[in-house]
Amino acid sequence: MSKLPYNTVGVYSYSKYFGVTGWRLGTFALHKKNVFDKKINDLTGELKKSVDKRYSDMSLNPSSLSFMERVVADSRLVALNHTAGLSTPQQVQMAFFSAFALIDKVDAYKKLNMEYLP
Repeated sequence: MSKLPYNTVGVYSYSKYFGVTGWRLGTFALHKKNVFDKKINDLTGELKKSVDKRYSDMSLNPSSLSFMERVVADSRLVALNHTAGLSTPQQVQMAFFSAFALIDKVDAYKKLNMEYLP
């Protein structure tokens, strides 16, 4: 991910492309040093207190949490953060989807689906 620009986030969803919308499968990528962390670190006053309070259940020092850690927490609600991440079946499913997409070099699956879309 070191090739991503400082102010860019990459988001990809397997769910729509492969028709598994209830699974919420995807990837989220950003440079280790990024503008989102800088903006969070630059917060002051009441806004900083409010943001720190939101993530206080995760850490004794919520200011130290990265943007990525906050996104993961928010994806499962902060209070349920300990359940965040992908289960083994989800990881296997993503591996199959990725392998399938790499094997389909002529985009036959994509073309077939596009035939059925208005």
